Amino acid sequence: MDPKAKAPPPVERPRLAVWLHERGLVYGDITSICGVGREQIRRYCLPFGDPMHVTPPRGVIESVHAYTNGEIGPADWYPSRLSQSAADLVGAVQ
Repeated sequence: MDPKAKAPPPVERPRLAVWLHERGLVYGDITSICGVGREQIRRYCLPFGDPMHVTPPRGVIESVHAYTNGEIGPADWYPSRLSQSAADLVGAVQ
């Protein structure tokens, strides 16, 4: 193993995946808030490059925004390189 080899870049995921992990929560803990099943929440939290990853619809984005007291907003559902322009398309969540 090359001692100078760099670690691969971290896999970027939607902020919800990190938020759940930091609180010790699982997908099933927020299904009633989002109105979808655990599998759908899992797909929302997959890395952005995963072929099974999906971005939630606006209603779910708004529900998560309210549930997290604004910690997760529209831009947090998109890769960092796209987050601001994508959030503009979704519209401001109040």
